[in-house]
Amino acid sequence: MRPLEKKRLLVVGIGNEAMKDDGLGVRLARELARRSWPEEIGVAILGSDPLDLLLMDGEADCLVFLDAVSSGAPAGMVHRLDAEEAFPSGGAPTSLHHLGLRETLGLARALGRNFSAVVLGVECEAIGPGWELTARLSAMLPDMVEAVTREIMKIYRTISVSPTTVC
Repeated sequence: MRPLEKKRLLVVGIGNEAMKDDGLGVRLARELARRSWPEEIGVAILGSDPLDLLLMDGEADCLVFLDAVSSGAPAGMVHRLDAEEAFPSGGAPTSLHHLGLRETLGLARALGRNFSAVVLGVECEAIGPGWELTARLSAMLPDMVEAVTREIMKIYRTISVSPTTVC
C-alpha cells in the first residue's frame, strides 16, 4: 500500500478481478487514475479486501467506493448508494469481500477517522471465475468511466461548497 496524501475526496476501486465483473470497481479506478483531477481528488485501488482501507496512510473527508452491484437493473447502470446501507452487516454475506465494507468503515471510525462514504455501484452482468470482464461490460467500459466521472464531479462540487458538507 503506497502512502496517500490527505484528499478532500478519495475514489476507491474495490472488487475481485479474478471473478469477472466483480473486478469492475478496480478496473474503473485504473481508468480514472489516468485522468487529470482537481488537486483535492485522489484515486486508489483497494481490491478485494476492504480491511486494507485501514492500511492506507492518507485520509479523506469523503470516500467514494466503486464496486460492482447486482440488482437486476441493466448492465452498466450506475447507482449512487449510501455506503452503510449498500453493504448491510449481519446475515448472509452480500459480497465476496473478506470483512464487509460496512464493518471496515465502522472500524475506521472507531480508530478516529472522520469521513462520509458513498458507493457508486455499477450494475454487473456475471460474477464467477475469470480474469476478464464480460464482453458486454468490457465494450461499455468507456461509457461507464464517463458516467462515474460525472457522478464523482457532482459529489466534488457538493462537498466543495462547505467544509462540513458530506458526500
